[in-house]
Amino acid sequence: MRDEAPNSDVHYLAGLIALTRADPHAAIPQLRKAIELDAGQSLYHHVLGRALASVGAFADAASAFARAIELEPARADTRLELASLHLSMGNADGAREACRLAGGLPALDDESLSRLGNLLAELDDHAAAADARRVLAERNPHSAQAHVDLGTSLFQAGDEAGAVRALDTAVRLAPHSAVAWFNYGVAAQATGAREIAAEAYRRAVTLDPGHVDATMGLGVLLQSGGDLEGARMEYESALRESPANARVLFNLGMTLDQLGEEEAAERAFRQSAEHGGNGLYRVLHLLSLPRIIPAEGLTQHRLAFEERLDELSRCRLSLAELSNLGTSWFCLAYHGRNNRALLEKLCASFRSACPALDLVAPHCDAPFRSERIRVGFVSNHLHSHTVGLYFAAFIQALDARQFEVIIFSQDGPEDSVSRDIRRHAGEHVRLGRNFETAREQIAGKRLDVLVYPDIGMEPMSYFMAFARLARVQICLYGHPETTGIDTIDFFLSHAGCEGPDSAGWYSERLLLLPEQCAYACFPRPDARRSSKTREQFGFPAGRLLLTCPQAPHKIHPDFDRMADRILREEPRAQLALVHGGPGRLMEQVLRRMSARMGERARRITILPRQGFPDYLALVSCSDVVLDTPHFNGGKTTFDAIAMRRPVVTIPGHTLKSRQTAHLLDRLGLPQLVAATAEEYAQTAVAVAGSAREQARIAEAIRSADGRVFGDPGSTDAFRRLLLGVCEGEG
Repeated sequence: MRDEAPNSDVHYLAGLIALTRADPHAAIPQLRKAIELDAGQSLYHHVLGRALASVGAFADAASAFARAIELEPARADTRLELASLHLSMGNADGAREACRLAGGLPALDDESLSRLGNLLAELDDHAAAADARRVLAERNPHSAQAHVDLGTSLFQAGDEAGAVRALDTAVRLAPHSAVAWFNYGVAAQATGAREIAAEAYRRAVTLDPGHVDATMGLGVLLQSGGDLEGARMEYESALRESPANARVLFNLGMTLDQLGEEEAAERAFRQSAEHGGNGLYRVLHLLSLPRIIPAEGLTQHRLAFEERLDELSRCRLSLAELSNLGTSWFCLAYHGRNNRALLEKLCASFRSACPALDLVAPHCDAPFRSERIRVGFVSNHLHSHTVGLYFAAFIQALDARQFEVIIFSQDGPEDSVSRDIRRHAGEHVRLGRNFETAREQIAGKRLDVLVYPDIGMEPMSYFMAFARLARVQICLYGHPETTGIDTIDFFLSHAGCEGPDSAGWYSERLLLLPEQCAYACFPRPDARRSSKTREQFGFPAGRLLLTCPQAPHKIHPDFDRMADRILREEPRAQLALVHGGPGRLMEQVLRRMSARMGERARRITILPRQGFPDYLALVSCSDVVLDTPHFNGGKTTFDAIAMRRPVVTIPGHTLKSRQTAHLLDRLGLPQLVAATAEEYAQTAVAVAGSAREQARIAEAIRSADGRVFGDPGSTDAFRRLLLGVCEGEG
């Protein structure tokens, strides 16, 4: 009797069993035989694709999956296998397309939805991942994991409030899940719900004492709130669980630095770099600079920083790591030196360390269009921050008939300034947390002009500027320092705020607002100060109060010498400094000043951080407001003018050190602008000691402050400059 012909299912089952036993090499011939006998079964091709993928035969696997889909187009599992295969091959576009097609199929089962969400998250398409995971959570309302996954995707997509809601559900469903509590803490912290975040982190640590990320999250929360000793305890606790954790060591170093324990901070930074290898924390150490300018040795610090940039260029960084770098080189702007060459070298070193920074959006090679100019503004500070107050009127002045305005930001509080800016813009785009995604969002808008109001203040805009995302790219003076970035074409400044040699301080071409207008269309500050008196601030009657309300990193050693001369020449003088935030950085400034002044430093008082009405009251009851050399006050100078108080300044080379002199000139008060350190001290003493002179100055401000506040000339000039650069590129 003759044997029956082999059945295709027999070979398929043999192949499936071999694959289940992790023996794909045995499975592949069986599956090929099954297909030879019956090529019309999509399941055979699907399982063969899985087997081929597991042995690295990616091209053959892709063909097998494609054939399975051809035979049965509604197979979501095959499309998801194909997406996973494309990811393994480094083909992100292919993976996205496969996910898109799978997501468009009707009635995906829970397993397919879960896998689709995971793949989209891996592709950093967090909004689409959230859509898939939302459906899964709705189908499984009692699944804590479904709500954790949904919350994670919502958070990554920038919907922090939605993430909090999803994770609040997760912790109620699974109150013993440390993972759920930790994620809940992260999302709550992002929304500013500090107490909820702190409790969530504590619950996570109670449930899992070894949860280093939760312990560190609590430390970060305490540190940002000013509880430095509490933060220190949390970081040290985390290090007991994970002694070589580079991130915890770095955060501990930051806390110790703020506490003024400089040697201990340096040890922590060094250990962080050692344990971080050649990656992020090594780079953070290479980029470190003193946060407070030292009395001696500044040149050596700068030379050492420049030498370390050679090592930075040999490091390897991903785009994702850049967002964690911060901008420690921000401190260079306060040194009173020309930083152009140093910042250009920093740019070149970053380009070498992270080649992925180089990107040119495809539309940038095309000519300008004839319709409205598409102009984008990228900043996280377009709210009631100095940057928002400087440039809100600039944005609002762009005529919708000529300009299509798009605002790009990742975060930032909602307030009257931000709402007003967005109301005048054509569109507001919330940038994703993933750097590459955010860059694609901007490139996708096909901008003619991209404006960066404040490059250097945080990593997102700094590193975004390394790409060519618009035909023309402009930096404004929200951080009034050259960028050194070769893809920034222009730097906006003011003709009345630049010295004769200042062009050599900028890597960009200067765009100059004309001398006839104020350097900013700054709104008149709310003048409702508190009723607090000089005595209530702790300054006795009969003394002269001179206040410097600047942040500690702005107070240069050259200011120490001028302050010392003031205190030496006028025994009645009292100097008030104000804490600029958490930490003890101002105490470091005072220690530096005391080393020079000796007993005279007893007449320097550091006041705690003030609420705005009390801060205005302090300015109002001061005899003189002292401006800082090399980097002037910005908003603080406008506040002092609003309180009609005399501000004494000494100009330098560029806008950052000449903007106060410019405002005083517009007010008709050139006598408050000193040419030398000696003249600065003499002017401050003379004005502080003369109530009559202070009254004359107050009257001069009252009669002329319309030349300082809300001057529309600067907005009109900005609009014309934008039109001019576009015509030049057309």
